[in-house]
Amino acid sequence: MKKAKKKVVSIVAVVLCAAVVIGLVSYDYIKSSNEVNKTYIAMGTVISSSISGKDAEKATAEIEEAINGLETACLSWRAEESDVWRINLNAGKDVSVSRETAAWIGRALDISADSDGAFDITVGKLTQLWNIGSGKEKLPDKETIKVLLEDVGYKKVMVSNTSVKIDSFQAIDLGAIGKGIACDVIRDILKEYDVKDAVISVGGSVLIFGNKASVGIANPDNSSQYMATVEVDNQSISTSGDYERFFEAEGKKYHHILDPESGYPAVTDLRSVTVICDSGLDCDALSTACFILGYRESLELLEKYEAQAVFVFDNHTVSVTDGLKNDFKLTSNDYTVE
Repeated sequence: MKKAKKKVVSIVAVVLCAAVVIGLVSYDYIKSSNEVNKTYIAMGTVISSSISGKDAEKATAEIEEAINGLETACLSWRAEESDVWRINLNAGKDVSVSRETAAWIGRALDISADSDGAFDITVGKLTQLWNIGSGKEKLPDKETIKVLLEDVGYKKVMVSNTSVKIDSFQAIDLGAIGKGIACDVIRDILKEYDVKDAVISVGGSVLIFGNKASVGIANPDNSSQYMATVEVDNQSISTSGDYERFFEAEGKKYHHILDPESGYPAVTDLRSVTVICDSGLDCDALSTACFILGYRESLELLEKYEAQAVFVFDNHTVSVTDGLKNDFKLTSNDYTVE
């Protein structure tokens, strides 16, 4: 057996015209000629994959094809004829969708209920109004926000096996779980091939398949650097933070994580929340919900979904859930662990 080497993969997220380095993943692997590395643009971000094993090339090709079709066929509210686009276009009516899309939306509604609405996919019109990350952001009118808030509410969404119905004036947005969904789709593909291990990043969501990996958690003060690492073993990891997408207006910073109760960016003492669990979708949704809920109110929610988390506060302290304490390592002297 050849000696394991340490490899560092750079993960870059592209938000429209802005490219932001959000992560470095280092992991031990057995170097072989059956390793395939590929980077490409899909789902509005950079996909980076490193797959090793006999079928690495075949798996890489199928994953790229699946990811390219995932957004346009199912998830994007912008892509005409996608499931979400058709749901929003036909608000108030039952819309036939793929069984997978219905299941993803159903799971999102479960997390909405369990988080008391902190996570809510029916903020679609509000996210479009704020348009944060587009480069064309502007501070919305208070009255407009108030009007749009009247139609926010996950309880108004109805899902059956292959159909979804939203309220007449609603719009859904799966942006907060889309990259996590992609990680779950990728995992299912990898299971079908002779693959030894893989590290796949879809923007800020990362799937670790096979060997354990050490994943860097970005420093909110400088997202091209890290303040900690955490060991991840055959799971997904996702971070939500106020430094990812934001703009400034009238001397105030407005980030992209909207509170469904207020219609404004969530007001919290957190800078970021990183969640680790088996499901990519759950990771994405839970990191958003926990950022809005705050540390203490998040603990019961995380326990219900068998998830672990790292909370980074604005006073440069860090809290780590019990299940991660042996796998977490602080690497920055600017932070302290509570």
